[in-house]
Amino acid sequence: MCPTDNAPRLTQAERVAISDKKMLQAATELLLEFGTEKITLKEVGERAGYSRGLASARFGCKEELYIRIMDAHRELWFSTLIRHTEGMTGLDAIVHRVDAIEAIIVENPENVKVMYTLWFDALGHPSVLRNELLRYNTESRNSLTRILLQGIAEGEFSPELDIQQFVTDFYSRVYGMIYQWLVTPELVDVSKSMSTLKGFCRSSLAKPASA
Repeated sequence: MCPTDNAPRLTQAERVAISDKKMLQAATELLLEFGTEKITLKEVGERAGYSRGLASARFGCKEELYIRIMDAHRELWFSTLIRHTEGMTGLDAIVHRVDAIEAIIVENPENVKVMYTLWFDALGHPSVLRNELLRYNTESRNSLTRILLQGIAEGEFSPELDIQQFVTDFYSRVYGMIYQWLVTPELVDVSKSMSTLKGFCRSSLAKPASA
């Protein structure tokens, strides 16, 4: 007699979730190898170990697949951000936000690389992906703006602080560093760059000494 297999059977929803995860990982690998234009849904399904048609049936088109990758990145980013900043306000929240950025680059480099590949490609023409990039950028700016407004209200930051300029400078440093890391990773020390960003935050947000 064959031994009885007591392992619980997976539900249909569980099987779908597993196949989706494998195909998103396969798509990530293919995007990093070939870019956005040279991959097909057929290749995604095959790389994930499924039939040629499963990815097409599941996602419909490459753009929808890329949106799913973006959504997965947003979930990963927010969970990383919460892990590093939950319950924090003011300068602590901003400095530890930098720690969250460093953590997601160090812990999930492929995820970050594929996201920026999609974002840079989206800038070239109007598309749903470009709208997603705009939404993500707006969310990021608004989140940082809320921290600054709260810090001003609580007296930690100067009421004269130029919030929009600080937010622009903050993300210019982040995006610029990541772009250089993508192009010439051997020349970019992510940890040192993040330490420099923290120094910028502390100096920019320090209240002027009273006259």
